[in-house]
Amino acid sequence: MTSTPSDRPLRFIHAADLHLDAAFKGIASDAPASVRTALQRATFTAFQRLVTLGCRLKPDAIILAGDIYNHEDGSLKAQLALRDGCLRLQDAGVRVFIAHGNHDPYPTRAASITLPDNVSVFGTEAPDLVELTRNGELLAVVHGISHASPRERKSLARKFKRSLHDAVQIGVLHCTLDTVAASDIYAPATLSDLSATGLDYWALGHIHEPQVVSQNPHAVYPGSPQGLHINEQGLHGCMIAEASLSDRDHSLNVRLFPLSPVLWKKVEVDISGHETAEQLDDALFSAADQSLAEELEACEAGGSVWGITPDAPEGLILRITLTGRGPLDHLLRAQGTLADLLERLRDTLAVQTPFIWVKDIELACRPDVDMDAQRRRPDLLGEALRTAQSLRGQGGDSALATHFTEALSAMFDKPRLRKAIDPPDADELARLLDEAELLCMDLLEADQ
Repeated sequence: MTSTPSDRPLRFIHAADLHLDAAFKGIASDAPASVRTALQRATFTAFQRLVTLGCRLKPDAIILAGDIYNHEDGSLKAQLALRDGCLRLQDAGVRVFIAHGNHDPYPTRAASITLPDNVSVFGTEAPDLVELTRNGELLAVVHGISHASPRERKSLARKFKRSLHDAVQIGVLHCTLDTVAASDIYAPATLSDLSATGLDYWALGHIHEPQVVSQNPHAVYPGSPQGLHINEQGLHGCMIAEASLSDRDHSLNVRLFPLSPVLWKKVEVDISGHETAEQLDDALFSAADQSLAEELEACEAGGSVWGITPDAPEGLILRITLTGRGPLDHLLRAQGTLADLLERLRDTLAVQTPFIWVKDIELACRPDVDMDAQRRRPDLLGEALRTAQSLRGQGGDSALATHFTEALSAMFDKPRLRKAIDPPDADELARLLDEAELLCMDLLEADQ
C-alpha cells in the first residue's frame, strides 16, 4: 500500500502516565489552601494544558500510552475529564489513541464512559492496527495494545510486527525497558524486542522521567505530565514529534513540551563560609528564589521551538539539603532550629506567585572539626568514630547495607512490621551512620 508524500511532516503529541486524580503524598497538612488546591488539581490542570496544546497545535494525533487514571477504579471525575478533553480535541479535528497500562488495565475501562468517535482504544489480545490519514492520504499506521491486568508480566512488545503499509509506523505500549531503572516491572521488554518489530517510533509509557531511550528505532518515554513527588523533579510534560514524509527513513524530531503546573526540585545549600544564622537565612531565601527562576526559564525555553509559550508553573515545591562543614552545624542540630528556619521560609515564599513551598530541610552538613583527628583520639569517642569509618570502608554502601540488613533481619523478618515500615535502603543506612557519628560526638564530647 502506498501513500503520497506530503509537504507537511507527520506531527503527533505523545503523552503517558497522566495519573488523573492522583493523591500527592508528603505535603504537610498545614500547607496553605492555595498550595493544597494547586496540588489537588495538578494532574487535571496538566491534562487540560495537554488538550489546549492539541487544540492550538492541531497535530495529526495525540497518543496516550497508559496510566491515564491513577487507579483501576478511576474516579468519575477523572473519567469525565478524559471524555471532555477528547470532545474538545474532536472539535479541533485531532485523533486520539489510547493504550491502557498497569494502573488502568483495559478490562476495568471497557464498561466505563463512552468516548467520542475521534478516540481509538487498543485491546489486549494482539496489537490493533489503525490507519492515520490526512485529507485521504495515509500518514502512519499506529499499532497498540493495552494491559489485560494490573500485573502484566508477558512481553507484549514481541507481539508487534511492522505491516506492509508504506508509511510511518508507530507502536504504543506501556512497558518496562531493561535499559531503564524501574522499581515496578510490567510488560518487560528489551531494545532488541523493539528493534526486531521494524517500527519507526515507540510511544512508551510507565517511566515518569522523560527520556529518549533509543534513536534507532526511536523509543521514547514522555514522562508524566505532572511530577507526583519530590523524586520526579524538573520539567514534565509531553513529547511533540515530527516525522518526515518525504524521505524513506521518515527522519524524526522529538522535543519535550512543558505542561506541569507544579514543579518539584531538590536544592543544596552549603553552610561553609556562613558564620551566622542570619547569613544562612539569606542563603536559603536566595537558593529558593534562584531555583524558581531557573525552572521558569527552562519552562519558557521548552516551548520556543514550536512558537507556543507554555503556561507558567503555578508553584515550586522544594527540598533543601544543607551540606558542607561549618560552625553552624551545631546550631542547626539544636532542637527547634530547623523548624524555625522552615517556618520563616514558608511564611514568606508560599504567598507569592508562583508560590514556593519548602517541603522540608534535610541535614547533610558536618561540624567544623578535623574528623581524622577525632578518629585518632584514644578514648571512647575515637573508638566509635573509627568503628563507623570501618563500616564505610568495607566495600561502600552495598557492604554497609549487607551488614545492617543482617543486624536488622530479626526485626524486619516479622510480616506485620514489614507492612508498616519499609526496611532502609543503602542511602538511608549511610545517612543514619552519619547521624550516629554526630550523635556520638555530641554525647561523648559532652561527657569529657
